[in-house]
Amino acid sequence: MSLATPSKIESIQALRGIAALAVAMLHLAGLQMLEGLRSSTGLFGYGWMGVDIFFVISGFIMVWVTQNIEASPTTARRFLVQRAARIYPLWWVCVSFVALYFFLVHGVPAHVDVVPRAESWGYYFRSLLLLPQERAPLLTEGWTLIHELFFYAVFTLIIAVKLRSKLRVALGLWAAATAIGLGLGLQESYPALNIIFNPLSFLFIAGAFVAELSLSSRFRQYAGWGLALACLTILALLLTGTLDKSSRVLQLILPLSLLLWALVALEQNGTLKIRRGFVFLGDISYALYLTHPLVILGWRALRPFYADGLFGAMTSKLPPWLILALDMAALITAFIITAYIFYRLIEKPSLRFFKGKFGAYKKA
Repeated sequence: MSLATPSKIESIQALRGIAALAVAMLHLAGLQMLEGLRSSTGLFGYGWMGVDIFFVISGFIMVWVTQNIEASPTTARRFLVQRAARIYPLWWVCVSFVALYFFLVHGVPAHVDVVPRAESWGYYFRSLLLLPQERAPLLTEGWTLIHELFFYAVFTLIIAVKLRSKLRVALGLWAAATAIGLGLGLQESYPALNIIFNPLSFLFIAGAFVAELSLSSRFRQYAGWGLALACLTILALLLTGTLDKSSRVLQLILPLSLLLWALVALEQNGTLKIRRGFVFLGDISYALYLTHPLVILGWRALRPFYADGLFGAMTSKLPPWLILALDMAALITAFIITAYIFYRLIEKPSLRFFKGKFGAYKKA
């Protein structure tokens, strides 16, 4: 299998799309609270769980696409370039849109109430490069990409020092180092150490172990039971209100890992067929994740021109629940259309370009 052309696992694409939509719905619910259309985010408030799903999937994909490569420094370098190419081009465009908006409003590429004017340009360029810093990046969603780049860097090191064939040992060492750093409180010292010694790394490591299991046929006959158990556990956490963001890794690492393994195993067994709409949502998931805040920013900029939600006077005589539903439908449609445009015009061409530059890898 080539790194440049891994086979697509449709169940993972669907799960990635659902995760991106969950994050978007969290922010949409927050916007509607600002508009006075809802009093709380409700279950949408747990949309942050989509990020945890992303991290588990990311660990899985790193193992899956490198299963047959020849481990060497050259391969590692190409691997890192390819992964960076998936992150940066679309990120640069999206974060620059935000910077342009603030520049037009404040004369500097950041909100003056958040970043002092004298620091705004440095803050913008650090955000552009996704460097760890005290504040979240200019486009807040970029904090997850900083973690992703760290994951890629560690996995690149694993390939470079030829530990890919002893992946479980390498992952175990990584987990142990992270646990020791957390125990010593090193993550509290500097922004970079907060990335290196962060419990979110365990989600990535768990996803990598899931991929290792998925490469064999062991326990696949129990995939249906595994899916049921994972869904029931997650549902119980949501409905009982016991899911806590501060302890997210401890609560979610097992059910999310089980969910991912079960979906992949069911697809491998031929008993799970994913509808095209969910695959499409997965295809545009990265663009959806990065561009939905741009849509929300535009919506808020237009806020003086409409009242009581998107439709203003047209909906003033409608029941509140219907106004809320129409507002949600309009914004979700805008999210998906915008994501598709950015996917087709920016993300897909950039991936095609780098695929041509770094397309083939020697098999082990």
